Amino acid sequence: MWPTISSPTIQAINLIVKFQNTIEKIAGKKWDVESRQASARMAGNVMEAIYKQNGMIVDALSQTNYDNQRISKNINVKVAHKIGDAYDFKHDVAIVYTDSPFIIAILTNNSDYDTISKIADDVYGVLK
Repeated sequence: MWPTISSPTIQAINLIVKFQNTIEKIAGKKWDVESRQASARMAGNVMEAIYKQNGMIVDALSQTNYDNQRISKNINVKVAHKIGDAYDFKHDVAIVYTDSPFIIAILTNNSDYDTISKIADDVYGVLK
């Protein structure tokens, strides 16, 4: 006999599947977190959706404990960013609120936070 699955469990599973499908649609590709196969384009697409939504998450991403490093370190305008570290991977994706806001995604392997900051500074210098 098969075990009975409760209605709240089924609802939770359906919600997770819906969330995964939404992220896949926004990212433009299946986002497999277990295999760690994501691209800067995928992360940028998600950040673009956040920018277009312009909700409370922008405020949360603009006031993090990591504002003194990576993309936002030397940039003197509002930056809403999400960092990610795993093993030798160090990443940051951000909305930089210049007169013409732009999105930047920097994903690295075997690099450091200062390199991310330098890349962001160069891009900001051109696009500000």
